[in-house]
Amino acid sequence: MRTIRYGKFTALALLYTVASTAQGAGNTDLGDGFVNVRGPGYGAPLTTSTTCDASVDATAIIQQAIDDVHNGGGGVVYLPTGRYCILTHLTVRGGVTLKGVFTAPPPNPSNALLGSNGTTLLAVEGPSNPTGTPFISLMDAGSSLNGISIWHPKQPTPAGGSWTPLNYPYAIMAKGNDNSIQNVMLLNPTRGILLEEAGRHFVKGVWGQPLLNGMVVDGIADVGRIEDVHFWPFWSQDPKVMSYTQSNAIAFIFKRSDWQIVNEVFTLGYYIGMAFDHGTYDRPGLPPGTLHGATNGVMTNLGFDVAQYGIVSYGTQRAGVTITNVNVALTSPNPSYALANYAPVTRSSHLTVHGMSVWGTNATGSIAWSGPGLLMMSGLRVADMVTGTPPIRVTAGDAMITNSTLPTPTTSGVGIRVESTAGKVVIQGNMLFGKTISNSGTQTTIGTNSP
Repeated sequence: MRTIRYGKFTALALLYTVASTAQGAGNTDLGDGFVNVRGPGYGAPLTTSTTCDASVDATAIIQQAIDDVHNGGGGVVYLPTGRYCILTHLTVRGGVTLKGVFTAPPPNPSNALLGSNGTTLLAVEGPSNPTGTPFISLMDAGSSLNGISIWHPKQPTPAGGSWTPLNYPYAIMAKGNDNSIQNVMLLNPTRGILLEEAGRHFVKGVWGQPLLNGMVVDGIADVGRIEDVHFWPFWSQDPKVMSYTQSNAIAFIFKRSDWQIVNEVFTLGYYIGMAFDHGTYDRPGLPPGTLHGATNGVMTNLGFDVAQYGIVSYGTQRAGVTITNVNVALTSPNPSYALANYAPVTRSSHLTVHGMSVWGTNATGSIAWSGPGLLMMSGLRVADMVTGTPPIRVTAGDAMITNSTLPTPTTSGVGIRVESTAGKVVIQGNMLFGKTISNSGTQTTIGTNSP
């Protein structure tokens, strides 16, 4: 026995035995603070197929392992290859990593053609309780999840008539500073990840098909990082599922978050790829639903495919959000805009966008700036759009549209429209390709645009 120091924890660590093989045989000592839930003293059961009932429930054993490692000073709770039935939910305590076998985003765990399912947790609790306890909660400082697939086996597959998903709570919630989520597959949750009061969160390598909300960020008072996220129809490409997500699902929602950093994300088939809004979660001492701030940060290398909206803002912090390198394919059945500002008059949106490419032959618009705030847009490339519809509309707030190109090869119609309700607008250095500028604004500066 020896003393382990992990952050604020100082305790005598127990010596744990771990297995060297996927199924928990062939014990090898890997040292203090490392528990194999399939090894001696634990023996968590596995399940086959999608069976998840009391006879194969591994919840209590895995939770006990988490608690033991937490109480021993922190470390790793290891889940070897297999499917684990979790009838209720798990709470990962401070200083503990719940770790599976994957070192990269996992494949679809329900597809036998892909071979090994790796470490897969079956989630079944709360199919009609959206505000219920999340399937996995990362609580306290320094808790983490790594190398695991989460599969909701009771999520209904499409049959006759319309289709909607079961109303599950979040698959993962992080609440507490310095938590991390890495190399995780969210196969088919209704709601994916909630990062709430999780300062300095680190999310990297998340794959999956969340069916209503992919990732929601709120209550963040220190720099959080989100990297390499891919929301795509891994679970089902059935037209009914795709129709539902294209009409209802939002991949990313950023509410109150200071200095948020986002890099390398991609979505396909979502109603909105990314939304900015004001935080409204209930905080101690404030009335329920109180607004408490929005987002500022830096986001780069974003891709939104088969989208109705790429980016929608209902409000940001005054410092704004800087967005660089964005592709938006407005190829959903009912495309709207690659970027839209719908901030109400009591809020404002401040976005700086450098390098955005937009396409979609049935799209009727590209940019709609129709709320308070300032848009600074440069390097916009609109590849195609329905003939006769203005790609860029400014109806409220302030805007600078520079060094951008409008649809080709279409050579007629209004390219940029400024309404009388707009504020200060600058339109300069753009290639119009035969489009015109319609200006009813009283504070508009137009110059050096190529016809």
